[in-house]
Amino acid sequence: MTRTFVGEWIKLLRPLFPRSARIEVDTGNDLVLRIDWKLRSDPNRPNKRSRLIRVVIPQKAVDGYDVKTAGSRLKQIVQDKLSLFNPDHDTRRCGRRPIEEWVVSTLDGYQTMSRTQDFGERS
Repeated sequence: MTRTFVGEWIKLLRPLFPRSARIEVDTGNDLVLRIDWKLRSDPNRPNKRSRLIRVVIPQKAVDGYDVKTAGSRLKQIVQDKLSLFNPDHDTRRCGRRPIEEWVVSTLDGYQTMSRTQDFGERS
């Protein structure tokens, strides 16, 4: 996946998240987007960040799609997943916050797999 391809996708996905969202990208064999944001839900923890979302998109999931079609399908998948996503967590201040991983196995039929890990990056 080229950088241009990924850049277009991030432009499409950014409006789905709060303004403070941080979107980091790893490109390799698979594309991995890491997304989180400040929650602002706990006055005792003003810097508390959301659960980390890892969107994993294997190269084979986008093979045969043009940038625009793949991007619009990915946007719909992420939008659907976000409607069920709870960004808050009860992790202690120095604990590792949960990671929610969304593996997009194909852009046809919205086949995704989710799993939540009870460990991850420090919050």
